[in-house]
Amino acid sequence: DYMQKTAIITLIIALVSISIYIWYSFSGYVSWISSMHFAYATAGSLLHDIIVCTWLYVFIWIFFPEFKIDTYFITWLLTILWYSINDTVVIFDRIRDNLKIYGGKWKTLKEIVDFSIEETLKRSIYTSCTFIFVLIAIFFFGPETLKWFMLLMILGWTIWTYSSIFIASPLLFELNKNTVLTVY
Repeated sequence: DYMQKTAIITLIIALVSISIYIWYSFSGYVSWISSMHFAYATAGSLLHDIIVCTWLYVFIWIFFPEFKIDTYFITWLLTILWYSINDTVVIFDRIRDNLKIYGGKWKTLKEIVDFSIEETLKRSIYTSCTFIFVLIAIFFFGPETLKWFMLLMILGWTIWTYSSIFIASPLLFELNKNTVLTVY
């Protein structure tokens, strides 16, 4: 019970802190899109990661009762949030730069978001593949005590890679789809 409360408090603090960081780092760069929208899209994407990972963990627990809400679980969720936010910031940074270059001139917001995802997709795939190779190697050749954690990390890898590309950016677009990009 104490571990569950601590996990919830830790995750809430992490989500709020990350959102404040995104709000601050994206403020004042592009005047027609609020930095709060970047923060909301990030928080929504990370909340997606937490919900899906927790659901996946509970599903695995049905078949393997040795999975419990413990420090491994909290470490796993926080690690997934960390990797997910890294990918999301790279994509959002590209969107922010492309908004400055193309916003209101040659491309719509949808085109800029799509173009930015395309530009960062190869980098995201390379980074993710490098990381998954390490996880698989540790899973098969690492110590027995880390085997289950590595399995969870492999599952989490698919979730954070998916959410940073297919949840965060479309959510940012949805928050701003009625915004008119103007040239100053």
